[in-house]
Amino acid sequence: QLARGLANNDSISTLSLAANNIGEAGAAQVAQVMARNGKITDLDLSANNLSDGGVRWIAKGLAAANLCQNSTLRKLSLAENALSSDAAMTLSLALKTPGVAIASLDLSGNAIGNVGLAHIADVIFVGGGLAS
Repeated sequence: QLARGLANNDSISTLSLAANNIGEAGAAQVAQVMARNGKITDLDLSANNLSDGGVRWIAKGLAAANLCQNSTLRKLSLAENALSSDAAMTLSLALKTPGVAIASLDLSGNAIGNVGLAHIADVIFVGGGLAS
């Protein structure tokens, strides 16, 4: 229902679903919204038990939105979601998609480790993405 309600919404620019325990299934719904809604600039999915599988959906949503030339997302919070270095790698690949313009990414409270940090650093320093 979330995906249907927000897919064509023209007025919501900030969407916070923080601490709602949406998990991987909820992330799949959010990915559908990301692919269709060209108005959301700030998305907070912190503390939702997304895990690496949920981030795979979010990454697909980022890539799909850019293929549709429908991406306005600038700020993404995935804090405290039990993410590993695999999730950081998946996310870094999506952030390198041409047209992705995320300026702020919050991954605090996750266990991405040095390997995950290296993937995100690659986006910042090599890919030219992310401002904070």
